[in-house]
Amino acid sequence: MVQQHGDKILFSLILSFILIGCGNKGSNSGGDLSNNSGSGTGSYSNDAGGSASDYVDPGAGLNQTQQALQQIPTNTQAQTDAINSASDTIGAFSKAYNDLSNADSSGDFTKFLQAYAAARQQALQAAKLLDEAQFYELAKAFYELYYKLDVLRFVNPANGRHLYTVSKSESFNASVNKGYKFQGIVFRTYWSPRNDCQTPLYRCVVKGASEDRFVSNAQNCENQQAEGLLGFVCPSQRPEAWSQIGRLYSQTKGDHLITTNKNEISRKKQQGYRFEGWLGFAPN
Repeated sequence: MVQQHGDKILFSLILSFILIGCGNKGSNSGGDLSNNSGSGTGSYSNDAGGSASDYVDPGAGLNQTQQALQQIPTNTQAQTDAINSASDTIGAFSKAYNDLSNADSSGDFTKFLQAYAAARQQALQAAKLLDEAQFYELAKAFYELYYKLDVLRFVNPANGRHLYTVSKSESFNASVNKGYKFQGIVFRTYWSPRNDCQTPLYRCVVKGASEDRFVSNAQNCENQQAEGLLGFVCPSQRPEAWSQIGRLYSQTKGDHLITTNKNEISRKKQQGYRFEGWLGFAPN
């Protein structure tokens, strides 16, 4: 009885997680960071980046998830503790994205990145408690939060070149010490191969051009310099991975652009970027 009720609200729970920076589904158009919550108005129209709140709106989705969690009946103390931990996790994500919105004016995203890392750790703890309390499907949803990596996109306003990273320390350094502008979570990856989603993504840099970084499926970075593994994505579209990752290049800027936004791809092609191909489908 309890598990059936938990299953009924699972869709609302997962939907709310999708609102946390994953992009909208849409027909085969890929994710759109300009409207993650269904109400945003920002876009990647400015090479120097827009307002962070253009890309992430922590609003109603998180609140609805907390309310849905609190409606689940519990029969044991373990179940009560698990639901409370899950609710605390959603609160932690809400705090992180409030920090992100507050950082718009200052450009200091340190608090957001720290709070977000803490929320991810809380998600792992909640998943363990939910599993032990026999809320198996809810536990799986929280594990999904932990086992994915966020690829963050930054741009250098001085030259329009982009940086892609899953490293929180590199993100701190880029935004605080090097003047990079945070543009959002461009897509997500699995931290290890998963089922048939075993397509690797490597971060690379063009030899002799220290700021021209790009993403490649090739371990040798297409004969350029390899900088590390960003994670794994799916080779084809599926219900759990619908955002297709595209790569473009501007010879004028010496910049590679990585995006799941097909509107941005079209816009950048009009601005002189050349489309280089698809890299896979990112998990939601």
